[in-house]
Amino acid sequence: MKMKPWMLSGVVVALVAVLAGCAGPKVSVSAPAGTGEKRIAMEASSFSFEPNEILAHSGDRLLLEVENTSGMDHNLTVLDPAGELLLSRHLPAGQKVPIELNLDQPGDYHFHCDKPLHPSLGMKGTIRAQ
Repeated sequence: MKMKPWMLSGVVVALVAVLAGCAGPKVSVSAPAGTGEKRIAMEASSFSFEPNEILAHSGDRLLLEVENTSGMDHNLTVLDPAGELLLSRHLPAGQKVPIELNLDQPGDYHFHCDKPLHPSLGMKGTIRAQ
């Protein structure tokens, strides 16, 4: 059976809608001003981190309190501004994991879940150290 042009258009529109929905909206939070440890509550759910954008300052020490609210294990992998592995922590299903992170240099610290396909489904974000 030959596919009609209007059928192909419908398939393309549906695919774009599904992929756009996977990325999810940006949810930003700023680390509190001042010196010392800065606590950020974070939620890991089915294929998203919230917040997925954190604004901080170079030299900050963040304590991410990551609660995995999904029914499956996840992971938090953080890369430094040069793209090198900074840390990787297991996030067991239904548990809260404290993760200490030192932002030694300015730049973007990208984070994601390292489970197969999870980043492409929207489980990623950025910590921006100014």
